Amino acid sequence: MRKKGIVLLLVLGVLLLVGCDNEAGNTIEPFDFSGLASEWGEGTSKAPYISFLLDADSSKLEGIDISMPNDDDPKTYTVDDLSTKGNTITGTYIDFEDPENPEYDITLTLSYSAPKLTVKITGKGPLANKTYIVEPASEDGDA
Repeated sequence: MRKKGIVLLLVLGVLLLVGCDNEAGNTIEPFDFSGLASEWGEGTSKAPYISFLLDADSSKLEGIDISMPNDDDPKTYTVDDLSTKGNTITGTYIDFEDPENPEYDITLTLSYSAPKLTVKITGKGPLANKTYIVEPASEDGDA
């Protein structure tokens, strides 16, 4: 099982390089999410679980869950209405903890340096201006 995780990490590294700027400064597309490990993080506010939800053939990103269940004040956010360009993902999420359930625009920028995935978030709401550095979730059932 650990070998599978290493292979996925290597594929993610290659895919992130493909999503970077080329020599002319243009973003190379498309970003292929089929090689991503599906679960990252520890479930805390500093290293939340970040789950990449793929379609049935594992080729298209359908959603991202960002969850902090191990904190005193558990929270989970689901990012939907996604579009990708290079290593940047844009979408929306709803803050269900706010009685008015506001919907916020969000941008996630991914970068990878083995074994860590950095997710820089810009936008509005409770996830605004957060940066998370996460490793693949442990295989012993924590995710």
